[in-house]
Amino acid sequence: MRTLVAKTAIDLVCEPAAEKMRPSSGYSAQFSLPYQIARGLLAGKFGLTDLEGPMLKDADTLKLAKIMEYEIDPNAGFPKYRSGEVVLKLKDGSTVTGIVRTIAGGNITLEVAGRNRVIPV
Repeated sequence: MRTLVAKTAIDLVCEPAAEKMRPSSGYSAQFSLPYQIARGLLAGKFGLTDLEGPMLKDADTLKLAKIMEYEIDPNAGFPKYRSGEVVLKLKDGSTVTGIVRTIAGGNITLEVAGRNRVIPV
């Protein structure tokens, strides 16, 4: 799993990596791109309940968050645009990519195994 991130956002949502992959609080999870992407993929959506205690310890979410890699998005357009791109490599070797570039933020919707998965940007 890979995501492209605006250079200026890396310290906010990707680093320190250990905390972002396993947020210690709901507040920390609000600024954790790996956690939010993992929850969105597994649950099909992401909302306030995903920032509460039980979800922060969900083993499947933490396992998926741990494998997320990021790279700088040279076309992010930040701060004018809030953009996001997620690339998933599936077990069969194929890839699924979701991209959103918007002024006001939004969601990336990926179709994986016939089901939509929504990730906030």
